[in-house]
Amino acid sequence: MADQDAPPGPSHPPSHTPISAQALYCLRRFETICDELQNIEQETAIQNGYDRNLVLLTMQDSRAKFKAWGTSIAAFRKGHVPTSLDFRLRDAPEIRSRLLQVLEYLGEYLNDASEIILGNTANQAWNDDMSIDSDSGNELEDNASSDARNSVQDTSYLQELCMAICSSNGSLMKLSMLIRESSNRDDYLKAASRYSTWEPSPFISHVREKYGSAKGNNGWLIERLGKAIMRRRQFLTYREEHHGKLTGDWGEDLEEVVEEKGPEVLKLAKTVASTRATTFIVDGNASKKEDVDVTGSFGSQTSYEATEFEGDSSAPRKLTVPPPPKWAFPDVAFEYGEPFQCPYCYTEQVVKNKAAWKKHIFRDLKPYDENGSASTASTPHFLLQNSQLKALLLQSEEPVDKIRPNACPLCDGWESDLNHLNQDAKRLHLNGGKVVEPYGTLKQFRRHLGRHMEQLALFALPIKESDDLED
Repeated sequence: MADQDAPPGPSHPPSHTPISAQALYCLRRFETICDELQNIEQETAIQNGYDRNLVLLTMQDSRAKFKAWGTSIAAFRKGHVPTSLDFRLRDAPEIRSRLLQVLEYLGEYLNDASEIILGNTANQAWNDDMSIDSDSGNELEDNASSDARNSVQDTSYLQELCMAICSSNGSLMKLSMLIRESSNRDDYLKAASRYSTWEPSPFISHVREKYGSAKGNNGWLIERLGKAIMRRRQFLTYREEHHGKLTGDWGEDLEEVVEEKGPEVLKLAKTVASTRATTFIVDGNASKKEDVDVTGSFGSQTSYEATEFEGDSSAPRKLTVPPPPKWAFPDVAFEYGEPFQCPYCYTEQVVKNKAAWKKHIFRDLKPYDENGSASTASTPHFLLQNSQLKALLLQSEEPVDKIRPNACPLCDGWESDLNHLNQDAKRLHLNGGKVVEPYGTLKQFRRHLGRHMEQLALFALPIKESDDLED
């Protein structure tokens, strides 16, 4: 039977239906279906043509993912609330129409599934392989076709509906990621403006303690790198508070709070920060953002791989990228290749493996920012690309192809490595036995500096509870 509270279906103009109404309707249908399945006996479900336990697990998982999607992007909030998805998509009719279409079809899938679960509609079953021709030309082909039929499992209308519901959740997550990539948002710049009263001295002290003993260090670089860490901490704080604003009580307008002085002041705000929700702006280049070389001029993705600290036991411990979260969303386990919410930037992401997870973390932290200030926000991703670096080198008065042992301003390890006996033997071999002054290549020096930058960037990450992270 049709639900009397259902919003207009896909055949109706989607632009007149609030996103919140359709999203809340789907959430209610999920809740109703889960309740129906819990009240149905397994024997009754088998008579109706389905496995009650299997369908219940599928629906509970889909419900958790849908609720996590709607909560994280404020899809359940009324359209008059500035943080609501309705309000933010008011100037993006195409993406709004597509999102409504997915929600409306999801509502239909849920209605049809409910009818089958209650036994009001037969759960039709059929063979999943439609490509086998029964009119085989010879006995060998007949036997092969028979074996193929035996290996093919039957499917049913309810199974197809469950797959369509899972697919709809995936489409909503992808649309959410597209909305997050709105081109008019620069959270580093917003965070620097909001937390302009933060005191950078604790971060500068950290850099000085870590690298101040190097022979080539200088005060202006230490100060700049310390301020860059502060910018990253501001960004992460802003993202957390922005997420809190979006995921607050759906019907409430959240109050503003006074600006915090910084992480060194142990003061908790009573409510989330008064960050403004991002309005979606259609960006024709959004699909190209994945191709940006986030490693900048400091090497390839291999630099993201975790390595052991090489040195004596008295040396400071090397910081590594934390593992991915255990939970993609509340009640939804994390899996590689599936959407999840990053516990640091609070945006929906998909990573295929550990290397991709580390790449995402460094994309957020921007370790290769050469200026360390919000004034560089106009430069995409704060990064100096390889092509830009090559152009600068070509324009320099003298070509740079050999890096001196004392070139690193942050440590003396570069010099000691180049002066190592093993390196002397290599240089003699490469130069035909001729003794030359120790030097490193440009590629080696980029990777060396890149590791320093990564260590400083990782210091900005907040410490998460171990229970929330994978081993």
